[in-house]
Amino acid sequence: MDKTSVLSQLGFSEKEISVYLALLSLGPSPIRKIGERANVNRGTTHDALKNLQKEGLVSYYHKEKHQYFVAEDPVSLQSLVKRKKLELEETREGIETIIPELKSLFSGNESKPVVKYYEDDIGIRTILEDVLNQTEHTKEKEYRVYSSANIRPYLYKKYQKFTEDRIKRNIFVRAIAIGD
Repeated sequence: MDKTSVLSQLGFSEKEISVYLALLSLGPSPIRKIGERANVNRGTTHDALKNLQKEGLVSYYHKEKHQYFVAEDPVSLQSLVKRKKLELEETREGIETIIPELKSLFSGNESKPVVKYYEDDIGIRTILEDVLNQTEHTKEKEYRVYSSANIRPYLYKKYQKFTEDRIKRNIFVRAIAIGD
C-alpha cells in the first residue's frame, strides 16, 4: 500500500495529504512555500494545515513576523491511529447502549408496510442477510419461500454460506420448489 492511500484511510483529503507530504519534505516553512510544493492554493493550504494541526501532525511557530509550520515526527501517526481506534470503540459502545431505544422506535413502525428495492448480487445478499436477521428474532425461527429452478443458480452466488449460516442460527425453512 502506498503512503497516500494509507493516509486517506485515516480520513485525510487528497489536498491535506499533499500538504502534509510537502511539509514533511520541506521542514519548517511558511504557508506560501508549502502551498507551492503541494500544488495547492494558499487558502486550501491553510485549511489543510489547520486540520492536520487538530490531528497532532503539524505545529507552528512565529519567526520574524512570519508563521512557520512544522510537521511532527511521523511516529505521531501511530498516536492518531490509537486515538481514532479508541474513539471508534467508544462509538461502538455508545451504539450498543442506544440500540434498544432505537429498536423500540423502529418496532413502532412494524404495522406499516415497507417496500425495498435491490439490484444485482449485492442486493440478493442483502435480502438473504435480512431474512436471517429478521427470522432469528421470531418465535418460530422459520421462514417460508417459493423457489423455482430459474432463480436458484443466482440466489446464493454472493452468499454461498447462506444455508450453513441458517443452520448455525437454528433457522428452519419451508419451501415450495418448482423444477429440479
